[in-house]
Amino acid sequence: MRVTQKALDYLNRDFLSNCSLIQVINRKSGEIIKADSQGVLLYDCLGEAHMLSARYNENTRKWFDNLDCDLIQLVGGDFVSWLMKRFNLNHAMECIQYVYTGQKPPEYEKRLEISFPTDEEMYVIRKNYDKLSDEELWKIRDTGNLYAARDGNNNFVGFVGSHLEGSMGLLGVLPEYQRKGYGHELECFIIGRFLEKGLIPYGQVVSGNERSENLQSKLKLTKASSIVYWLY
Repeated sequence: MRVTQKALDYLNRDFLSNCSLIQVINRKSGEIIKADSQGVLLYDCLGEAHMLSARYNENTRKWFDNLDCDLIQLVGGDFVSWLMKRFNLNHAMECIQYVYTGQKPPEYEKRLEISFPTDEEMYVIRKNYDKLSDEELWKIRDTGNLYAARDGNNNFVGFVGSHLEGSMGLLGVLPEYQRKGYGHELECFIIGRFLEKGLIPYGQVVSGNERSENLQSKLKLTKASSIVYWLY
């Protein structure tokens, strides 16, 4: 059996939890390092991250024997402590994964003009979104995966996009334009873009971000059963 099919057979047992790895495989942006009945380990070339969904045992731990990892996405928490010690990683970010499972994008009132951001708008985005490095933020724009939104008066009000590894995100509304429903509209827009491209519309919300969790629920995204961890 081809390694890709082996990987998909395992990952599709829990599609909602594993869709980040499935996304990488489907868009052919990664390398499958190991795939068998115990799990899947791959490397995403765009996001420059190792991604793992596997049972925790002696066999799967050996998959990392000859690897050097500085950014790892895990599905489930069994490997967290071991991998942080193994690669001397200092941070573990816990995320809840949400997936839009509809065949058509959600309907919404289109009040915003959305297009690629200008250089000037990029600096405003940088000021209001500090979760990524400058290099990564500009790389996302250069690959056509970052969008700027303007209202009817041509005011720059917010932004949205997709992370390099393939999740929806980078959602932000400038402080003076919040509580107008623009975040809802921006997420509806990016869901539509993902569906147009044949991608899985999924996002990861840092645990404790109740405002974002409420937005996912309002848009009827489905919550995955497993927690996702980013180790770095």
